[in-house]
Amino acid sequence: MNTSVLAPLRPQVEAFLSSALPLWFGEGLDEGQGMFVEALSFDGQSLRGLPRRARVQARQLYVLGLAYERGEFVGSAQQHAELMERVMESVTRSYGALGGGFHTLVGAEGQVLDSARVLYDQAFYLMALAWLYRVTGKVSYREEAEELWGFIETLRDPRNGGFQLSDAPESLPRQQNPHMHLFEACLLCAELLGKVPWLARADELYTLFQTRFLDTTTGPQPFLREFFTADWQPDPATGDHLDPGHHYEWTWLLGRYRTLGGAAAPELPLLYNTACAWGTDRDGLAYDEMLTGGRELRPTKRLWVQCEVLKGHLAYAHWSGDAQALERARHVLGNILSQYLTPQGTWADQLSRDHRNISENSPSSTLYHLYVALNEALPALAATP
Repeated sequence: MNTSVLAPLRPQVEAFLSSALPLWFGEGLDEGQGMFVEALSFDGQSLRGLPRRARVQARQLYVLGLAYERGEFVGSAQQHAELMERVMESVTRSYGALGGGFHTLVGAEGQVLDSARVLYDQAFYLMALAWLYRVTGKVSYREEAEELWGFIETLRDPRNGGFQLSDAPESLPRQQNPHMHLFEACLLCAELLGKVPWLARADELYTLFQTRFLDTTTGPQPFLREFFTADWQPDPATGDHLDPGHHYEWTWLLGRYRTLGGAAAPELPLLYNTACAWGTDRDGLAYDEMLTGGRELRPTKRLWVQCEVLKGHLAYAHWSGDAQALERARHVLGNILSQYLTPQGTWADQLSRDHRNISENSPSSTLYHLYVALNEALPALAATP
């Protein structure tokens, strides 16, 4: 397979990253609070007054960990590691909950605004702790990840399987998305902390994906459901609402699962083919939300979705050797670079159907999607044309 098809885009990717990383870990860091801001303006100014979601802090730590792995340090390697530890200490003070886990939202001054401990957020803190262990080598971070899993176990639904959305009174509909990120977290922990016990935990979530999330019986095209009743039946109101981005994201995750020694994951091409058939426009960009059968629900296009599209194409190309998937990856990456990203290192977070920027600012949470996607593209970007 000729991976050099993406190589001409390498200078643009490198130029963006050379602007983005110093910006988001400079202006994007509130030194006084020791944590990251929720968003920047399009011209790169810090929006410090916005409330700060727990997941943003964990995702930025993830990016810092991956940047360390790639040798893209904020300052020296030691300064980079010290920054990660300093932020984690601040985040634990502001978001850490008695009894384990992390609250979901604090104010700009560090006060708790929403004390719920949300499964989605805990998954990203597992990943942050795994990266902290990788960067520092300190056993305490591996132990903290295991302690956090202990809290996650308190959210388990022993009757129906899977986990509750949070420690707050159960809200419906149930969702696959937090379980997907918990699966992602278990895979990263298996890679960075050791396969035992993390791969077995990933196996359990993969089984839930097979038996609850993936619908292979309704019509000719298998698809990933998002919303469910308490006993994992399709939610009456939203059970037909589908997310093309999650189809691509699961494609990438199943590729990682196979590599780490999980099951053969034969669902990978099924999800990929559905994602390509439903929910993309003629530029190869995916819509935010569809209905079963490929009918439009929300024809807007978030940047994070396109990052998952890119990762899905690359994962499928790696799995199958399909040159068309690599050409699709080139097309999507080109459109991300030309339609979403700015020279300042910020981005338009959402486009309208006709590709106008309709976002108010550049949210910090998107950097995780973007940086991971670009990292996945690096081998092909480095190939000689």
